[in-house]
Amino acid sequence: MQTLHIDGTKVSPEVELNPKEGIFYFRGTSMSEDAVGFYMPIIDWLKAYAEKPNPKTHVTFHLTYFNTASSKLLWEIMILLQEIYKGGHDVKIDWVFQDEDEDMEEAGEIYAERMDIPVNLIINED
Repeated sequence: MQTLHIDGTKVSPEVELNPKEGIFYFRGTSMSEDAVGFYMPIIDWLKAYAEKPNPKTHVTFHLTYFNTASSKLLWEIMILLQEIYKGGHDVKIDWVFQDEDEDMEEAGEIYAERMDIPVNLIINED
């Protein structure tokens, strides 16, 4: 499996999914009008990865903003990660947010409450 890298734009996050290292990250803003078009290749990639995942997968979400359409697709990504975890693999999820960004902190808390795997909430003070 090849690494999937998508450069970030003003409306979509930078994404890196490295299957050999088991290191994935989503960084930036996600407010594309075509969130499905942006996230479906990522979801398809993750479905293929889930068939033979790395023993350890570390995912970092460091988003500064996301719209409602993106939130639904981010949830779908979280569910795929949860399935990998339930398959007996080590999956670590970090939700990074800026200090005093209550919206992103709350979003992370909501995802964490709904997941059957731990989601680490991390304050970035930079």
